[in-house]
Amino acid sequence: MLQYFLFPVQHALRRAARRAVFGTVAGLLMLVGAAFLTLAAWIYLASVLGIFYAALVLGLVFVGIGLIVLAIGLRPPRYRHPPPPVAQPTTLVSAFLSGIAAGQGLRRK
Repeated sequence: MLQYFLFPVQHALRRAARRAVFGTVAGLLMLVGAAFLTLAAWIYLASVLGIFYAALVLGLVFVGIGLIVLAIGLRPPRYRHPPPPVAQPTTLVSAFLSGIAAGQGLRRK
């Protein structure tokens, strides 16, 4: 019986672990790919422009990408969660008092 209630939780944990593992591996593979692409760009730019300008161009590209990512990270989120509704204790009290008044009105008639 308890297994019936734990199955969705176990399933969600398995999916989260699978996502985490595959996301980490994919991130590492993309990092290695970016390193090889940077090396290829370095070799091309060094042969065309020279070593100084190749370093300058690649440095500016990486700083530019870093600034763009930083700007995106500092931007506030677009969605706003509304505050949770506040319980109105006066509603319950007023309902109770109106019930008492209605009960007293019935007794008088």
